[in-house]
Amino acid sequence: MLLIHTADLHLGAGLARMPESLREVRLRDFLSNLETIADFAVRNRADFVVIAGDVFERTHPASDVFDSFAAVLSRLLSAGVRVIIVAGNHDVPKLRTRPPYLRALERIASAHRPDSLIFATEPSVVTLSTRDGRKVAFILMPYSYPEDKASFVASVRSTFRALRERAEESDPDFIVCVAHLLVEGAKTHGAVYKLDIPVPLSCISDSSVSYVALGHVHTYQELSRRAVYSGSIERVSFAEEEDEKFFVVVREEGGDLAHEAVRLKTRPLVTLPSERWGVPQLDLTVHSALDVTDLLLKLLRSAVIPRGAIVRLRYRLRRSQFVRGEKLARFFEARGVLYWFEEPEVVADAPRSHREETTRVLPTIYDLLEEYVRNLLLDEETRRLVIEKALELMRQVQGE
Repeated sequence: MLLIHTADLHLGAGLARMPESLREVRLRDFLSNLETIADFAVRNRADFVVIAGDVFERTHPASDVFDSFAAVLSRLLSAGVRVIIVAGNHDVPKLRTRPPYLRALERIASAHRPDSLIFATEPSVVTLSTRDGRKVAFILMPYSYPEDKASFVASVRSTFRALRERAEESDPDFIVCVAHLLVEGAKTHGAVYKLDIPVPLSCISDSSVSYVALGHVHTYQELSRRAVYSGSIERVSFAEEEDEKFFVVVREEGGDLAHEAVRLKTRPLVTLPSERWGVPQLDLTVHSALDVTDLLLKLLRSAVIPRGAIVRLRYRLRRSQFVRGEKLARFFEARGVLYWFEEPEVVADAPRSHREETTRVLPTIYDLLEEYVRNLLLDEETRRLVIEKALELMRQVQGE
């Protein structure tokens, strides 16, 4: 028996600031890893590909995203690989009157070969045969929105027990539980899962279950010898920039099921400053200059940035200081960066000392310009651009 476990494909996901022109590149990153998984399954004559939720980023995916997934699915089914999907929180519309897109694919596939594609939106059990006649009972537990902790944990536990009893009725060789939820002890990033209620692993597993294929948490991890989060197939956000990505191969060994993780190639996400990338700090407030672009670029020259990376640039500057975006753009383009964006931390200017105030007779034209623009009702980005262009014109007039 050979089973491939993956989850959290999030096809169609992109960084919020990324322009539409790069959307297709980012989609290809995710699809490339999905195709790698499909290649492995077809080449090794896998019996099942299990997707533990969140196929798409949105409940109503764009047509090209939907079409691309359908093409991969068609290849798997044509090779005799059965596909089992439990619905994640991204897969089912909030309005239950609207059927999820995956339901249409399930109906088309099943019309040609019964049970070739299973898409579970409700807790259920399905027993399927492997190529060599082994019986595998799948306990399918899609995502459900929790209300209060006590009732949710009790509901998950009772649902699992009822489904396990049904699974045992078919006298299977193996029982596999597929669930999209948060399990206690799982490593998560930040507040992404703040609306979830974690359940004990014992709620969805016992000694009769040979393997638990988990989805929802994007970081690969083994919660026990039998329970595994495969993680997402690409870095979905900067919260995952340190994560490596995998899919899981589950095989029969000595009458039991054993698993191993197979690494996937992912696009680098790089946050600067970072010791890892050779830039320990980017604090520009210690400099007196107003235009700190060249100072920032000098600090960035030591950066070791992988080609094709997406870069998040964070630096600290005073309100009166500014950075020229076009110079940064040329720098990152020369380094082969796919896309970059900045998240500056702007701090207030330090108040002038009494001595500075008494010895300074008249403000310079640059000071007057900054004061004037600061008092205009402009957003921060527009204010920066106005100062930048005005300074450029003044330097041209003065022949600098």
